[in-house]
Amino acid sequence: DISPSTSLPPLVDGQVRCLLKVTVSKVIWTVPTPPEVGYVRLKWWGEQTDGNIFRPLDVKNPKKDIVKSTCRYPIRCGPKQFSAYLNDILLMLGSYSVYGHSG
Repeated sequence: DISPSTSLPPLVDGQVRCLLKVTVSKVIWTVPTPPEVGYVRLKWWGEQTDGNIFRPLDVKNPKKDIVKSTCRYPIRCGPKQFSAYLNDILLMLGSYSVYGHSG
C-alpha cells in the first residue's frame, strides 16, 4: 500500500470515520511508443501536498517495475459532507496526471 498524502476532504479535522480505498491497477498505453516507466499522480482538490504517486502494472512492459497501486485515504467527515465534496470535484473535473519517461 501507498501511504496517503492527505485525509479527505483535505484540511478537515476530526476523527476518522472510514477509509476510501483507491486502486490504479494497470496502465494500458494507447500511444505507439509508450514511455519505459509510467506512473499516475493523484492530487485531491484542496490538497496542499504533491499528492500520491501510483505505479500500476504496465501492460506492455509487465516486468519493469515494482507495482504500487493501492492507497487507503482516511475520511474525516460524514457521508453527506463527503458526497458533497466528491460532487464538487466532479464539477471541476479534479486534477490528475499520467507521467512517463524513457531510458
